[in-house]
Amino acid sequence: QKVEYLSLMQQRLSSDAVECPRYLTQEDINNEHRFKKVSVNGIAQPTQTIYISPRKAPYSAQIKRSHGSSNNHDQQALGAYEYVPIYTASNEVILVNRGWIPSEQIPLQPASDTLTSSVSKEESYNGLITPLQAVPKFFKDANKFDINNHVWPFMDNELLQQKFGQRDMVVVDALEPSNEAGQFPHRVQSYDLLYVNIQPMQHSAYVW
Repeated sequence: QKVEYLSLMQQRLSSDAVECPRYLTQEDINNEHRFKKVSVNGIAQPTQTIYISPRKAPYSAQIKRSHGSSNNHDQQALGAYEYVPIYTASNEVILVNRGWIPSEQIPLQPASDTLTSSVSKEESYNGLITPLQAVPKFFKDANKFDINNHVWPFMDNELLQQKFGQRDMVVVDALEPSNEAGQFPHRVQSYDLLYVNIQPMQHSAYVW
């Protein structure tokens, strides 16, 4: 299974990005379009951003503890993946994982329309379509939380459907435009996808 994953990922990463299709079913996302490199362009809505936390930093972020070891499961190495909804010209919602941020940068409150940083604006990304793992109902029931909160412990298509009112949400892990080391959100790098045992689905999954 790992060999198949690496082979597919190498193929996807080396391909050119194509425009993200308007309509994809979960079957499309899990099969033909699994990890397909696509371009996304539209209006970002920062007030609807979802932070999946806690999450370990990707290796390429090189988050180090004081004694030098990197990316251990402690508060200095944990943070969140930042998912922002992009509304396309056809009014479809594509959820884009902008990258990882350290825990101290997770907002204490949901973004407000009154803040300059929360103004809707056009954004463009290239990235990989990432399937969502279904979260068992008993697990969701045990982790009761409000979908209107801005910090979630995990997500799946059912939860996104409840929040955005759209079936078969497309989630894209952004690779480009790349950002420099030390800038956040830190984009996932090809290295993270090929050489580290954290597949993209685990950015949002209930088991990570």
